[in-house]
Amino acid sequence: MSNLKNSNHPYTYSIYADQKFCVIFDILTPRPHFIVKFCPHFRKYPRYKRVEIQDLGCEEIQDLIKFILSFISDYGLNSEPISISFHTGKWASSPEFHGHICISQDTYLKVLKDKKLDMELIKPTSNWTIKNFRENIDNMLDLYIENVKSYKQACLKNGAKYRTKEIESITSIIKQNLYLVPSKISNFRLDFDLWEPKLKFINPSLDSNISRQNICISLLKEMCYFSNKFGFFEKPNGCHICINIDLNNNCYGYIHLSADKYYQLHPLPSIFLDNFKKLENYSVET
Repeated sequence: MSNLKNSNHPYTYSIYADQKFCVIFDILTPRPHFIVKFCPHFRKYPRYKRVEIQDLGCEEIQDLIKFILSFISDYGLNSEPISISFHTGKWASSPEFHGHICISQDTYLKVLKDKKLDMELIKPTSNWTIKNFRENIDNMLDLYIENVKSYKQACLKNGAKYRTKEIESITSIIKQNLYLVPSKISNFRLDFDLWEPKLKFINPSLDSNISRQNICISLLKEMCYFSNKFGFFEKPNGCHICINIDLNNNCYGYIHLSADKYYQLHPLPSIFLDNFKKLENYSVET
């Protein structure tokens, strides 16, 4: 795999590509996320048409996961935990299909600096926390780096707002009927986090013959099926469909929901709500 025929423009510069997908830096929202999307010459959906992970066919999902895992391996990113995230519904900021490969800040910035992009070609967007030069920041590269470094704090600030709003929303639905959710779906065990609104999909199988690629593909399919069944993709809902890969290359999936929607699913809703109210550093970083 190699770079596409790039200009050095940071908005479109591909650091990794095959015939179908490419990886770029997240310039629009400075954060330690690589963005994976369709290559411009392959794109088969109009730009104005909203396309999300649940809209892709089986072959596209297989090719996508294979591509992402190849990128992670070829860039030597296996030495740290990684999250792969797909935003859906009202949680998706762009209609064009894309995914997020979330890594550590230090690793992301190292790859950025190694590429030596001409960052003077870009302009800060509304998603930049710091938009103007200041003491010791007199060029766009350093300004972008400072924004990446401030991303975690911005997530905590936004998380506090989400938490307050969602707790208020929960109080208005407490008397409503709650969903009855199974404890297992297909080959995956459902694990309800007691503190954060994350519904985890755990693969209980210890079969070493099942490849990580196949597990990731199965996780995506099952999480999309589950999300569709319970209306997570419908307006005005939304969620993040995520796959976590740990240092031992084990992986599990989770659906990150709003707390009010999660409360309606949780088998122990009161315990979750009490814990969520105590949660001081809630954030959504994927």
